[in-house]
Parts: sequence; structure tokens; C-alpha cells
Amino acid sequence: LAAGPEPASVLLAPALHLSRVCEGRLDAVALVRRAPDEGAVSAESIWTGTEVLLRAEEFSDALATSERALADPPVGGSVPDAANARYARARALLALGRVEEAIADAETAIGSRERGWGRALPGAYAVLAEALLDSGQADAAAARLEELDTGEWSASPSWEALLGARGALLAELGRTEEALASFLEQGELAGALRTMPAP
Repeated sequence: LAAGPEPASVLLAPALHLSRVCEGRLDAVALVRRAPDEGAVSAESIWTGTEVLLRAEEFSDALATSERALADPPVGGSVPDAANARYARARALLALGRVEEAIADAETAIGSRERGWGRALPGAYAVLAEALLDSGQADAAAARLEELDTGEWSASPSWEALLGARGALLAELGRTEEALASFLEQGELAGALRTMPAP
């Protein structure tokens, strides 16, 4: 018997690992695009697929994927799954220069914290801060970053993004030494994440 298509999960796990390094991102995107439509949207597949597309700077595709997810009742009706999709969409919108929409989605994702979401909370704060910076609101960006407790969230994988946003803010405020320290810490964390074994 001919083998059927691989399940999405079989393709997306190595795609996520490949996307950690620039050299692997084209192959990672190819794996995402090979993943079959399995009928009901898998929230975990959406999370993994959009992460790969964002790392590969396929922002329009990431935007379309997150919007499809939000339109799907099982995902859109789940607080954590909808927050994941809104966070992904905020990242894509910011990269595409749609700053006000990115702010709105990041705020919505952050608001889901009160209902139990925390998977990428530092990342959502990072998107919000960067979008506020892009719109000339450095003081607002600083105030929002102050809301996140370092001790509680520094072990989150998306803490890397927050360090980058903090560095950009500090640079904007003229605090160059602190900005450099934040960027260096971000680089060290990114290096550690790249060397993590594949799932």
C-alpha cells in the first residue's frame, strides 16, 4: 500500500527545530507548507507553523495562518489558543508595518493573562513595546514593560524577545550601556535556544 501523507505533527516538529538557524529556514518553511490540512484546526500545529513562518520572515503567510486560526471556532473559542493566535498575528502585523493593529492584538493577548494565558506573555509585551516605540510612545512602552516581573517570567522562551524590546527602548532613551547589556543577554539566550535538542 502506498504511504499516506505524513501527519502535520511529524512535519512541524523538525520544522521548528530547523527554523532556529538561518540556514535551515527555507527547509523549515517547505515542511510547514507540506503539512496537510487535517480538517479541524490543530491549535498546536498553528502555533508551530506560525512560529516557523515568522522566524523565516514569511510575514504575510504567518498573518494568513493566524487569521485562519482565529476564524476557526475551536481555536477562536479557546482563551489560550486565541491568545496564541493573536500574539502570532501581532508579530506579523508589526513586521508588516501595521502598528496600530499590532498594538491592539498584543493588548488582547496580554489581557488573556487574567484568564490563564501565559505561554508567550513576555513576547506579547515585547511586541507591544516595539509597536509603541514605532508609534513614538517611548514612555508608554517603558511603563508597559515595567508590568512584567523579571523573576517570574525570565525562564520563558519568549523572554528573548522581551530583552530585544527592552534593548531597543533603552537605546531610544539614550541609555546605551544598559541597551548593550540587554542585547548581549538576548544574544546569549538566543544561542542557548538554538542549541536545544529537537523535540
